[in-house]
Amino acid sequence: MKYKKNQISTILIIIMMLFSAGCLGNDSDEKDVQDEQNDIIGIGCMDSSAINFDSNATTPDPDSCEFLEDDSIDLLSIPHKDGCDNTNPIHCMLPFPSDAFLVEDDSTPTGKRISYSPNTIPKSGTVGQIHIPIINQLDGASPNTQIMTAFDSEPDVSEMAGQYNIEKSLEVGHPSMIINQETGEIVPHWTELDIRSDISEPTIIHLRTIEALDHNTSYVVLFSNLKDSDGNLIDAPVGFAALRDNVITNSPDIEERRSNFNLLFSWITENTDRSINSLQTAWVFNTASTESIIGPLLSMRNDALDRIGENGINCTVETNEEVMDESGNLSHWMITGTYTAPQYTESFYPPTLIRRTSDTDRTPVFVENREIPFWLLIPQTAISEPADLTIWGHGFLGTGDTSGLYGWANENNAAMLGTSFYGWASDDTLSIEYAVLNMENFQHQAERLEQSMINQVVMIKSFMGICSDLPELYHNGTSLVDVSSPVYTGYSNGA
Repeated sequence: MKYKKNQISTILIIIMMLFSAGCLGNDSDEKDVQDEQNDIIGIGCMDSSAINFDSNATTPDPDSCEFLEDDSIDLLSIPHKDGCDNTNPIHCMLPFPSDAFLVEDDSTPTGKRISYSPNTIPKSGTVGQIHIPIINQLDGASPNTQIMTAFDSEPDVSEMAGQYNIEKSLEVGHPSMIINQETGEIVPHWTELDIRSDISEPTIIHLRTIEALDHNTSYVVLFSNLKDSDGNLIDAPVGFAALRDNVITNSPDIEERRSNFNLLFSWITENTDRSINSLQTAWVFNTASTESIIGPLLSMRNDALDRIGENGINCTVETNEEVMDESGNLSHWMITGTYTAPQYTESFYPPTLIRRTSDTDRTPVFVENREIPFWLLIPQTAISEPADLTIWGHGFLGTGDTSGLYGWANENNAAMLGTSFYGWASDDTLSIEYAVLNMENFQHQAERLEQSMINQVVMIKSFMGICSDLPELYHNGTSLVDVSSPVYTGYSNGA
């Protein structure tokens, strides 16, 4: 019996040892396995304010984040304004354009969307805060955008690339760089200080590209080793300096964007000759997609072409005058009238906006057909040979009236056809004045211009079709105008 008790005791001790050893071994093994799994699937601390922030993590693990005690960290006080890019306190929207005003949006081609707050766009004169909601439907910056920023002291740009030596912007060590982040290509540009600057405020420095940027593309802009006229290095804006120098701030905007800037700094280190310490500012912006830029306009054009068919809808002649020269000989015919064009603006008269599908869908909606005025000058030279149909583009605040072009028309045997380019036509003078006083009204001008582009297309199609049969375009049974291959010429704003 005693032997059996000893046997049982021994077995229990062995079992306890096995369990004990197993538990100790499993804790270590499970942790190693878990860490390995975390590495594989990218789990880590994604809070940029944590001291163990993991820029490579793709799945957040908030419990793993480690923070300094509140009383052990000295936060740098940064001027902060909601709805602004707080890396540069000089102006809410500087640097411009910037991804600071982009948000994620899976419904757009770029996967992003502009998000300006009601207080983002600057005031204009005596007008209050400006807000243009339709801008927030774009999925990036214009590829023709003005690139600009400012510093507390004025940079000396005399030795930088100017408009007559743009090639300097491609030289090693040039203080400004614009880089296509996808290809690594340096974008040729020149630098320019804003000549309209107010002596009481910092001067804007512009970077002018020589051609439009690529659509749906990320660009990096940076300045380094900029100096003032006394040869002193320009100080970086305080918000950017805090990001560059890894100084923790009290600005939620800056701390939220710190991880993105860390990625930017890594990219600059790997793809340029610039050290991070030399940077006086740097930022990223994304250009809009082709669909976002001209998609609504193309939709409007395609709808209009479907509505007018191959030949157009209608043309009406209101006046037809034979005009004589000083010698009493025929100089030209001057014909005025209207053509029928599909319309997408709420009204023919300014100010007016395009009717859209919804507040979040910029697709234009057909409103009605309207009669749009035209002017057609046919030179007397067309009696011998049909004159080429030539579309006339008028100057700023002008009209489509081609009556003054008889000399040029006879010299070149050109039938001059014009229509007012509403938006920048004489009819828009008053609404443009209103827009100068309140920038929100510029949207009306832009959308009138879009409608005018449709009018131009419809006019050309109509004169190649139904309007070409007007009896006023014939002399002794022969057509005076060759409509087979229209050409375009313009003056000033219409050139």
